Amino acid sequence: MRRNMQLVLERWGRWAVSEEKCTSVDWPAMSVTPARVPVGGGKTCSDDDGLMIDGCIARLKSVRQEEEILMLGLRYIAGCSQRDIAAAVGIPRAAVERHLQSATNFVEGCLAVLDMPLDMDPEVAEIKIVVASQKPMLYL
Repeated sequence: MRRNMQLVLERWGRWAVSEEKCTSVDWPAMSVTPARVPVGGGKTCSDDDGLMIDGCIARLKSVRQEEEILMLGLRYIAGCSQRDIAAAVGIPRAAVERHLQSATNFVEGCLAVLDMPLDMDPEVAEIKIVVASQKPMLYL
């Protein structure tokens, strides 16, 4: 089952903000985050889901560049736009988009390998609608 990882990570970001010390990821140089961190504004994930996603992000930290972790935190915890992240980190917006996509794909793959359902799955599942045309039938 495919998940809408944008929604999954947005909910994880709100969970990480609200649970302050629950995140196991040591965030690099979050000093570039804006002074305002979004409060509320949507659903968060459950503690079980948050810890599972947090574990995947901690794994990401061990195999990818620290920049990607920073961008993930800025995007989903601090709520910065890609343009704001590009300005803060000093790289083109297209590079920010590539890094975020790479990190998102890693987290999605990590969750797929764990093969554990998330509590939020019914709400974030991407529904694939297959439309087939009816074949003509011969009536005798």
